[in-house]
Amino acid sequence: MSFYIVLSGKTTSFSSHFTKTYNLRGEWEVAVTSSIINGESKAKMYWTMCDVADYSYVNDIPMQLVDIMLADVKKSIKPMYVKVIKKRFSSINIELKQDPNKEEEISALDITCILHFRKA
Repeated sequence: MSFYIVLSGKTTSFSSHFTKTYNLRGEWEVAVTSSIINGESKAKMYWTMCDVADYSYVNDIPMQLVDIMLADVKKSIKPMYVKVIKKRFSSINIELKQDPNKEEEISALDITCILHFRKA
């Protein structure tokens, strides 16, 4: 059992609100299976955070990291699945950062991101 959610926007921090509430029973995982980032940024990679993902430690700091995406590159490698901790949601928040430890402004980007949810 699995499903996909496609998110797109022209910002590095966006959310999508759904008409139905997702109610996931049991253990689930999420991964970025495909992504496209186009824009005028100097960054080569973006740390992708998602509010439904479990916390991972990066430099001893807990964060809801889903993936590290490369600019102007479509995902073609095996996705990195992380545990879903928010089982009931009607919206999803995604944030891209150049550095996970700093709050930096990133110039506007055109982003398309496909999240794959699957039963663990």
